[in-house]
Amino acid sequence: MNLGKLRAVWTENQAHTHPEHPDPRLRGRTYAIPFARVWAAVAELSQGGLRGWNTLLSDEDLGILKAECTVPLLRSSDEIEVRMSLDENGQTRVDVSSTSNTEKGDLGRNARRIRKFFRTLDKRVEAGPGKILDPTVPLIRTGLLALLLVAACGPSEESAAGGTDPQPDSPEAPRNFQGRSYERH
Repeated sequence: MNLGKLRAVWTENQAHTHPEHPDPRLRGRTYAIPFARVWAAVAELSQGGLRGWNTLLSDEDLGILKAECTVPLLRSSDEIEVRMSLDENGQTRVDVSSTSNTEKGDLGRNARRIRKFFRTLDKRVEAGPGKILDPTVPLIRTGLLALLLVAACGPSEESAAGGTDPQPDSPEAPRNFQGRSYERH
């Protein structure tokens, strides 16, 4: 651990997500999952789905949920704010901040809480591959790339137009491992 991280552990008493955070686990989430489904899961987690969490304010229209998390060993509570919105591509964006009510450093407790929140939320909304999007890559660019791949992998114009395939033994026949023209050397 370098000196900067060590100093932060002892002096910082908050953590928050940001799309360009150096820790990829603290970049928040952009889900390809409907807002209502993610909101319901977040509300469930803050009302007993996560140990010590207690909902203080929940406003789905504004996309804000405020909660407190009691830390029994330290006899203190931390404030948590979950912010949800739709990004410019209509995908569900979730960001979280967690702040300790003490002036001392939190020893990384708030960052751990956020990471655990997202691990649990990912499971709750069944966010597997393709459902969690990289917020730093514009969806339009990703969509165009996918379209190009589909177009490149689609049927050829001759096949799509109803053209006939060349005979397997003719010189125009494609040479591949599936046809009789494949030879092993």
